Amino acid sequence: MDKNTEPLYYTRIVTDPFPSLQLHGLPHIYWCEPHWEWRPPAPFADHDLWCVMDGDGSLDLNGRNHHLQAGICFVFHPGDRVHGRQNPDHRLRVFACHFDIDEAAEAGLLPHVTRLHDLPLLSTLARDCEAAAHARDKLAPLRTQLTFRLLLLHLAAQAQGTGDQPGDPLIARLYHAIREDPGQPWTVERLARRANLSHSQLTRRFVAETGMSPIRCVTTARIDRAQRLLRESRLTVSQIADALGYRDVFYFSRQFKQLTGLPPTHRRR
Repeated sequence: MDKNTEPLYYTRIVTDPFPSLQLHGLPHIYWCEPHWEWRPPAPFADHDLWCVMDGDGSLDLNGRNHHLQAGICFVFHPGDRVHGRQNPDHRLRVFACHFDIDEAAEAGLLPHVTRLHDLPLLSTLARDCEAAAHARDKLAPLRTQLTFRLLLLHLAAQAQGTGDQPGDPLIARLYHAIREDPGQPWTVERLARRANLSHSQLTRRFVAETGMSPIRCVTTARIDRAQRLLRESRLTVSQIADALGYRDVFYFSRQFKQLTGLPPTHRRR
């Protein structure tokens, strides 16, 4: 079974990539002052996450120059030397927090520089992290660290090529529409009309974006949803098949077994 037909219900062993993570001080968002220039007199003693949310400027990191713009994120390491400047006509807005982490655990996961293309995601995580850091409830410290950790994980995923790389927004919308309501009468013709594309254009772009054909996507979405309904509802197999757009319950059962290895009746038991 390939990755695109893997059942919804499976188990993965997940290892914490940042087991020793500790934050130093409070995460904060700030606008750089009009005459701001950043040149710490000594190399960094710990790690520092520094994400540009808005503005324009440049930063020298260990002798290498980087253009500062929204989405650029730096993980400064102990010993790093930096010199930052901004365009006074377009001030920098930055999210930053110092932290400690095991260098061995971090090695290869967090590069010095990463670009997050999903700016709303960056803004949401940064604001949530700062808000949690200033909250007074008992769960605030945990929420702060988890939100900060999630931001690091997005940076690590981006560095490995599995993050928020810009894709095909039109196909992405079709993909999510199918996954959210797989029981609709999705056909290549209907999807092509919705996207204002020819059949061949739709299929080519769909495969490039998702790794599978439109019909394969519909089938996978339906079977994934069927597995959840079998486990979490009292609908009969026939009712589930009908709800997910199958006119023939026997065809549904054959397709279910092809993708999961078990017939739906066994999956329910």
